[in-house]
Amino acid sequence: MTKLRLTVSIVVVVVAAIAASTVASAAGIGERAKIVPFTAKYAGTAVVQVTDTIADISANGAGTATLIGAGVQGRAHLPVLGYVLPGVALHLFDRDVRRSEALAAAAQATPGIGAVEIHAAARDAVEGSDVVLTAASFGPAEERQRMNNDWLAPGATVIPVDYATYCAAEVARDAALFLVDQREQYLANRDAGNFDGYPDPHATLGEALLAGTARPEGRVVVTHLGVGLSDVVFADAILRSAEAADLGVRLPR
Repeated sequence: MTKLRLTVSIVVVVVAAIAASTVASAAGIGERAKIVPFTAKYAGTAVVQVTDTIADISANGAGTATLIGAGVQGRAHLPVLGYVLPGVALHLFDRDVRRSEALAAAAQATPGIGAVEIHAAARDAVEGSDVVLTAASFGPAEERQRMNNDWLAPGATVIPVDYATYCAAEVARDAALFLVDQREQYLANRDAGNFDGYPDPHATLGEALLAGTARPEGRVVVTHLGVGLSDVVFADAILRSAEAADLGVRLPR
C-alpha cells in the first residue's frame, strides 16, 4: 500500500513555490521551494493532493486531470497541475466558453501541461479523469452537489476547492478516504448548510501526513476551505522577500 503523500500548497511570493512532485511529502517543502512561481493573487490556492500512483495510471505516465471553473482559482492551479503531473492531459469546463478558451490558452502555455481539451458539459470533462479539481463559483443550494459517484472514475482523487458546489455528499460518504484541511471549520460550515449530507472526515490533512496514512483502494476526496495558517505563511513570505529586495515602507505602529 503506497503512502498518501500530500502536497501542501502553502502559497508564497514569486520566488517560492509548492513543495510538490508526483510523490510529494511534507518533508520536501523546504527542499522543493523555488519551483513553481506564485504571486499574491494565488493566496488561498488549495492544497493539490496527489498519490504516487497517479502518474502511472495513463499509458504515457502523465495521467489525466479535470479542472472545473475557469476563474482566478482555476488559473492559479495550472502551474500546480503542470508541476505535480508533468505531461498531464487536462480537461476543462466552465459555463462561459470564452473563459474556458482563455484558460485553455493559459494551460497550453504552462510548463508541464500536455494536451488540453475543452468540454461543453461538466460531466464529460470529469469522466475518466485521475484527478478532478472543482473551482466553480458558489451558487444557490438547489444547484449544488451535481457531481455524483456516477461521474467519477473508481480511483479518482477529488479536490473540491468550491465547497459542495459540485462534489455531491455521496462522493465524500462513499470515498475510501475523506480528508479536510481543518476539522472545526469544516464542521461549522456543515452546520451552516454548506455541506448538506456530508459525513465526518476520516482525518485532516495534517493528521494524515503525520500518521503516514496509506492511500486505500478507491476514491480519495480532499475538501479545502482555506485556513488562516496559509495566510500567515504567505504574509511571512511577502515580508521576507520584500526585506531581501529592500522594498516597501515600514509603517509606524
